[in-house]
Amino acid sequence: MQDKQTLFDYLYKTLHEQIENGRFPYGSKLPSRSHLCETYNVGMRTVKDVLMRLKIEGYIQTQERKPTIVIYDSLHTHKDFEVQYVLEHKSSIVAVYETLASLMPKIFALSIQNCSDDFLKHWQKRLNRAKNNNDIGARKQINIHFLHDILTQSNNQLFKSLFLVLNSIHTVLFFLKKKIFFNCFVHTRNFQIFFGLAMLY
Repeated sequence: MQDKQTLFDYLYKTLHEQIENGRFPYGSKLPSRSHLCETYNVGMRTVKDVLMRLKIEGYIQTQERKPTIVIYDSLHTHKDFEVQYVLEHKSSIVAVYETLASLMPKIFALSIQNCSDDFLKHWQKRLNRAKNNNDIGARKQINIHFLHDILTQSNNQLFKSLFLVLNSIHTVLFFLKKKIFFNCFVHTRNFQIFFGLAMLY
């Protein structure tokens, strides 16, 4: 697996593309979690995280002890309804995002305390290189990978879930042309790392 691509991103992009391309059409069942683990050589936690994100984004429906069902309609028959819903709940969506945006820097600062020196050295080099990259999309991906890796080190599923929700909502805010920025400066042991989420949104 390439360094720039996490197992989460790999599985998410694969399933996302297969759903949108009709490999798993509306109403079909996704393979079981254990089957996904074996097929894509990823852990159960990665599978659960990916399925949670797809559920949040409205691609699948999950229920306890039942197959995962694809609810994404490639014909976009419900597109107008979805747009209307977002517009009607604009203030609530923004309020949720602002709340998460205020919490996440503290969560990152707490999570990074569990990171090893080697982990921090690795990411400090990557972040420094990213500053000189003129490709905004590439810089965004580096930041997302960094933040996801920090939360993975925390071994706290709630923290990762909040980050997934935050990333899902940012697409809605882009549609609403609403930008919210926050930055975080972390000092841990011999490392000082600054990262900005303004680039993401």
